[in-house]
Parts: sequence; C-alpha cells; structure tokens
Amino acid sequence: MNNKPFRFVGFNVPSLLLNGDMGTGYQLPNMFDTEDTVDTLAGLINPVARTMPLGVKSTIASGSAYHVFGCTDRNEEAFVSLDHILNVAAEKGVKLIIPLINNNWLKSDGSTDPVQDYFGNWGDFAFLCTGNRSYEAFFEDMTVRAAFKDLITYILTRKNTVNGKLYSEDTAILALETGNELGSWEDRRPPGAWTVDIARHIKSLAPHLLVMDGTLIGWHPDRMDVLALASPYVDMFSNHYYDAGNTDVNWMRNDLAVLAPYHKAYLVGEFGLTDSATYKTILDGILSSSTSGALIWSLRSHSYRGGWYSHSEKDGTYYSYHAPGWPQRLPGFGSEEQAVVPMIFEYAAKITGVAVPQYPAPIKAPVMLETGSGGRLIWRGVAWADYYEVQHAPSNDTENWTTIGAKVVDNVEAGNTIFSDPVGTAQGSPDGKYLYRVRAFGKTARTAPSGWSNAVGPLSVPQPGELPSEFVSAIASGFSPDGRKYFFIEKYVAFASLVLFGQVTVGNDIWMLHSRDFWGPAMSTTQESWSFQAVGSQWSIRNSWSRQCIYHKVNQRKRMRILSTVKEG
Repeated sequence: MNNKPFRFVGFNVPSLLLNGDMGTGYQLPNMFDTEDTVDTLAGLINPVARTMPLGVKSTIASGSAYHVFGCTDRNEEAFVSLDHILNVAAEKGVKLIIPLINNNWLKSDGSTDPVQDYFGNWGDFAFLCTGNRSYEAFFEDMTVRAAFKDLITYILTRKNTVNGKLYSEDTAILALETGNELGSWEDRRPPGAWTVDIARHIKSLAPHLLVMDGTLIGWHPDRMDVLALASPYVDMFSNHYYDAGNTDVNWMRNDLAVLAPYHKAYLVGEFGLTDSATYKTILDGILSSSTSGALIWSLRSHSYRGGWYSHSEKDGTYYSYHAPGWPQRLPGFGSEEQAVVPMIFEYAAKITGVAVPQYPAPIKAPVMLETGSGGRLIWRGVAWADYYEVQHAPSNDTENWTTIGAKVVDNVEAGNTIFSDPVGTAQGSPDGKYLYRVRAFGKTARTAPSGWSNAVGPLSVPQPGELPSEFVSAIASGFSPDGRKYFFIEKYVAFASLVLFGQVTVGNDIWMLHSRDFWGPAMSTTQESWSFQAVGSQWSIRNSWSRQCIYHKVNQRKRMRILSTVKEG
C-alpha cells in the first residue's frame, strides 16, 4: 500500500455483520454496537478486521437474519445494515476482510452438522438453488456457480445507501475472501478452478480489490491449489492456528515456503483459544516472517443495552476479548483478557515498525439509560474507556453534582446493572430522588475524560426490601469499627485461601464470611456473592456481580437501613 508493505495485527469481529450474542440466532446489529466495534478497531495502528461471512438462509436452523434469502433473493434490510457498517468503517479508516460464504460443516456420517450452521453455508446456498446441498451441487454445478457469481455482482455493483459509494470502489473493503474455512480441516477442498473462476469474476468488477482464497489450509500446505497459486486473480492466502505456539509458527513457515515462488501475500486469518504466552510466541514468529498480518479470535463490543457482549468457547474455557482489557469476571470476561488485549495493541504497532502509542482517549460521551431506579444504573459505554465517574444531583438542583463512584468499571454482561447509588438515604434531595450522569476516562492518565453523558432521572434511591434480618444481624455483629474492615460473603462456598470469619445460616442457606480486601484480585464474581464494606461510620453490603447496594447502615444512628436489590440472573 503506497508502495510500502502493509502489515497489521488485529481482531476477528464475528458479530459485526450479524450479531449472534443478542439472544436467538443471529440478528442484524444495532447501530450503536457497530460504531463501538469500529471505534475500538480504529484505536489500533493499521486497523484491519475480519468479519464472519454473509448470512445465507439456513435450510436447517431458523430464527436468524440473513443477507441471502434464496438463490436470487436478497435481504435489502441486511444490505442496508452493511451499508452503515462500511460507511462507519470508511469514516474511521478501518479496513475489513469479508468472507463471501461459510463452509458446510459435516458430521462424521457426511451429513451437515446443524450445530455448525451458524450463518448458513454453501450447502444451504446450493439447496436454495437446486434442492441439493452436496459438494458437487455447489462447486461443480454451473447453474449454482452462476447464481453465486450473480450474488457477487449484486454486492460489488451495489451503491451504498448512506454514502453513495460503489462497493467495488469502497476502500473500507480490504479484501473479499472466497469463503470461511472452505474444506474444513480435513474435508474436500474447493477445486482450484472454482477458486480462480470466482476470483476472476471479482476482479472483473473490482480490479483493485484484493481476493483471498478461503480454503482452510490447516495442517497440509499442499491444500493450496496450484491453479489458485499461479492465478493472477488470487492475491492472498491464509491459515487458521489453534494448536500451540511453536507448532503454529512451524506450520506458518511451511505455508510461506510453498507460497514463496508465487509472490502471494499471506495472512494468519485466525488464531486463538490459548494462553497469552502462546500468543506471544505466535506474534513474535509473525513479526520475524514475511506474513502480512494476523487477526486474533475474537473481539466483542459494548452493547446498546449497557455492559458488553461476550462469547465463550470450549465450554467456557475461553472468552471473547473486550478493549482495553478487563480482569477476569465470569461469566463473560476471561482470565487472559487483561494481558491479551494490550498485547494485540502493542503488536499492532510493532508489526508496522512504529513506537507503541498511548491508548486512545474515550472521545464520545457515555449514554445513560432509563432504568427507573438509582439502585440500577446502566449506561452505554465508550470504546477504550478504562473507567467511569458517576455523579448524582438532587432533583431540584442540577448544579449541585456529587461524585458517588470515582473509578467505576463497566465489565458486566449486556443489560446488567453497572453501578448503584451507594448513599442509601434520600438526604439532600427534598423528594428523595436524584439525577444521574457519567463520564469516561481513558487508560492513559494524560488524556482528557469524555464529556458528561445525558442526565437521567429523577430516580428514587433504593428502597426498603429483601434479604432476611438474621443475615444482616449476623454480619453486623461481626463489624469491627476500625474504620476500614471488609468481608466477603458467598453462598455455600468456602475458599481455603481466605481466612474464614464465620458463617450464617438463613433457612436452608449457609453463607460463608471471609476477611479480605474489598474488590481483591481473587474476588469471586458469581451472581450469588456479596461484599461487605465499612468506611468510617457507615457500612454497606453490595452484590459482587451487579454491585447493587443491598444494605446500608449508619452506625451513629444505632439502626440499620435495609435496601432493595436488583439481582442479575
């Protein structure tokens, strides 16, 4: 690019075109989610991301949105959504690699695996055209191939309804990939003639657009077809790595050796599902090679409902990543995130040969959402925000704002409570209600905070409510007025690494109390865990998951105020 090697390290963004983390199936993304994803990507040097494929109506699964409803039937609403995505990406200087269609994942008996039919696949496309979902129907039937080329023509001749650009000329599209993981790891690869024919068709409509062979090379470099290697229409090849660091680097070197005589670009299109030390091994190997770039699996954005989207792999062993990288908080935020996201940020700069920059400042203001209670504060977060300041003001005095949360983080799953007003009394507001606002701070101390959000309210502070008095009394009796003593309370669980303070039996439930620092690094975050905090003459109990303040006591009044909770389930 500009007569210089264009190299990059970044993320796969599986939810950018179709969001599979919103509930049932895959749905068109909310515009806020799109902008937050792109704003996050734009914080990297040479920002490139790879999406998942265009959605083809599944003939097995249901309940999802798709870009393609039938052999020649397109979903205009889905393509308008894509118009917005490309427009935002172009404005932010983000480039996308878009696979055209997903692989048809097979079970051991050779039939399509419905569990893997995420976005629809080439088998579904062939079935929509012919009633036959076989390999031969998609890759060899010329009627189906003509229909697939018509789809490509529709895409590349489309004029963006937002900015008027032709897709064929849109610089937000770095490359079209002929498919995602075509041929799987060990199944039949696409015929080289098919790949060349599809690439030739793309180049006839968009001569300057890069074409990447979507064949999954896997462990066998000879899966790169010689026809595709020799073709002037195929620009890039890629592989996906999910083994181990040195093993992956060796496979990459084998791939590069095969590619060397053909002068093709090479990309690590996916790597992931391992630990940060292995990632470093892979990234160091990439930096010292001729590989153009690498994209880790995978990034998720803030949610328009507040909090974040998350996604787990291998039964919750690994989780998606969120910038700027949060400590472990399950479910949703894995143990590796706090190390991995800064590593990707660092290597995105290293691979280009520039110094690692400061983290981006959170430019946009958060958006407070209406929840109806000061005990359940939720807002739409800001890309690259490290923490937030929360303030309230009496309903009759919008000039008298008081900070009630100084370094609040929003690493909760979508729609969950982020913060609750810890005051626990209505003093200072004549009607017992407050207005609330929030602003974001970046990871770099010298960057300015964002602007203040909109104000919501007036909202009531938490009102008298839920847990049994025996529970409260038992904890209160353990309070030592040393000005700063903390306890951790968890249902049914006792951690050997913590000093057991006591236990409380309430009905059939046993609650274990442990002496420890408030919000310590080993803090459990199960949804039925609670934290006890005492500062000066006040103490409170807070749900560790939602941070909802459920009890608040002012010692000098010699009484206890019981507050309601909104438990996140």
